[in-house]
Amino acid sequence: MRPFRFIPITLFITAIVVVLSSFIKKDEVKDFSKETPPGTTKIADNLFIDQTEISNFSYAEYTYWVMRVFGEDSKEYKLTQPETFGWLKDSCLGYTYSEYYFMHPKYRSYPMVGISQEQVLNYCKWRSDRIFELYLIREKALLRNPAQHAENYFSVENYYSGKYNNTPPDLRYNIYPEYRLPTKEEWLIGKDFFEAYNLKNGKTCKKKYCDFHIRKEDIPNHSNYNVVPCDGDSLLVEPLKPIRCYKNTTLGFYFYGNVSEWLAEENKIIGGNWRDTINTHFDIPQQQEYPAEYVGFRCVATWKKYEKK
Repeated sequence: MRPFRFIPITLFITAIVVVLSSFIKKDEVKDFSKETPPGTTKIADNLFIDQTEISNFSYAEYTYWVMRVFGEDSKEYKLTQPETFGWLKDSCLGYTYSEYYFMHPKYRSYPMVGISQEQVLNYCKWRSDRIFELYLIREKALLRNPAQHAENYFSVENYYSGKYNNTPPDLRYNIYPEYRLPTKEEWLIGKDFFEAYNLKNGKTCKKKYCDFHIRKEDIPNHSNYNVVPCDGDSLLVEPLKPIRCYKNTTLGFYFYGNVSEWLAEENKIIGGNWRDTINTHFDIPQQQEYPAEYVGFRCVATWKKYEKK
């Protein structure tokens, strides 16, 4: 009989470690591109679009962040402010809307208007930065920093260049979201997607609240998409509607009516607005060179891979 031989304890422990290590996952890095960027819906491969127009409340978050980081007297903050003179063209809307539409709590869920295409692009860039920062904090690759200031604030560029906190970036996280304005083609894809959604779910929507969400062919008796301001007995009627039909959660994503929207193409808008009639060519981009009380926006998002230069 072969004599029993003891296995050295060091070899025994090494064997256990090798076996157990095969069951332990290595430090995994989250692939953000498998997620849908916040606020959006996927409409094509690596193409996501906002479900609604950007609201006053969402834009106010942006202006507050800029004020907190750069200061109330900074040019950065002043450049975020909307233009309100457009409301003065309507005698019945003028003072009330020019003074209260953007900041009053009543209108927090209404579409943001009165900002230029350049201001919209700045907002989209800011949104990209904040969402990427949020993802990195969630994955514990970055610490939350409420004390950011003009000389040290998080942005995609500052992070990857190592300028933020003077700390080298974790290049394992090389996927980041880019929010921007949609091209005409992307906007039309989104319109077709949500129009099909609305037609499928629109039967359960109460007309009192949600008529204006349906495409124009379904509301032939309306002179325009929302209401005509100061009509009837001259009582003030709201010309815009909230960005979502809150009375029925199965409907509320629309591209027709309410406000036209900025496109990526320079000085171009698309879609009807509360000043238009149902005869407007909603799918044809229109020239727009200045902010207006009938022009809002929504963003598209794509996932981009950081390439070290």
